[in-house]
Amino acid sequence: LPSVFPFGPLCPNAGAKEKLGILKTPQGRDNQPSTTKETRMPDSNETTPTPAPEPPAAPKPKRAAGALNKAQAEALNRADEIVQVARKPEYLPLLMARDLPESYFTDLEDDINICRNVSADAVQNTTERRTATAAERAAERALIIALQEVQAAARQKHYRANPAVLRDYFVGERLDKSRALLEQYARAILEKLATDTLPGITPAKVTTLGNLLDAYDRSNTTQGSAQSAATGARRTRDDMLRSINDRRMVIQFAADAQWPHSHPANAAIRREFKLPVKQPFAG
Repeated sequence: LPSVFPFGPLCPNAGAKEKLGILKTPQGRDNQPSTTKETRMPDSNETTPTPAPEPPAAPKPKRAAGALNKAQAEALNRADEIVQVARKPEYLPLLMARDLPESYFTDLEDDINICRNVSADAVQNTTERRTATAAERAAERALIIALQEVQAAARQKHYRANPAVLRDYFVGERLDKSRALLEQYARAILEKLATDTLPGITPAKVTTLGNLLDAYDRSNTTQGSAQSAATGARRTRDDMLRSINDRRMVIQFAADAQWPHSHPANAAIRREFKLPVKQPFAG
């Protein structure tokens, strides 16, 4: 008799399904191996590693100051262009009739060129000051090294026998605390060496120490002179630039009166003098 159970022993497909492993589960799904990956929940005791901080951005290199900044360079170029336009044969007589002699334009052109040269001098003096600063540091380092050798020799001779003498060599003092102190220490040590002979400190080394002190002293003078020259050149440049701008505007005011904006035919000429085409020049 046929079995009343669909998957009973007499069911012709039961064995096959058992072999294939796809028997129906109580929920009605085939008993197939799951292909879904198991999601692992993080342990509450586990700590998330902190990402390493990003390294700080490298500082941008400082650019050295140029002879002129952009505004100054543009001002000189504008003045030069207007002078060249004003000296055109078709414009110069009309401007001269407005109390602007030809020498006015010649002098202005000369001052523009001088101003550019002064600007170049300011840069050169600034470069010389920086070079002098580097030379001063080198001279300071050489002097300190020589003094430290003397101090070491003083320790060798006096540390046990007469330690009080070490004060005359400023042992334990910071030599580079200031320029004034370094020069004072060096001069005092040179005076002490005139009466105290130290091991290894030959007369030639004493002479070299004096030369190093002189070189250090001269480096300060050189640096100060270069700084003063650079400052003076920049001040002269700025004063000249103000005068050039004022005289350039005088030419433009004269051109504004000679070729007013109210006449459309003057538009091209006004552009040559860098004047507004549809309104008066205001400076």
